[in-house]
Amino acid sequence: MRFMLLCVVYGLLFYCEQTDSCITLWNPVCGVDGKTYSNACFVPRRVLIACRRECPCQFG
Repeated sequence: MRFMLLCVVYGLLFYCEQTDSCITLWNPVCGVDGKTYSNACFVPRRVLIACRRECPCQFG
């Protein structure tokens, strides 16, 4: 089971709550497997995040 920390920011204050499901928020990340995931919550545990945008990652 995956857990996600969902945080909401109100000016200088923020509130976080742990949830047991992933939300379908488009905040793409690229895994080292070369696949784009809709957000970090959907990345399988065995896959590391290569960069925080759609694949492919471009460094340099």
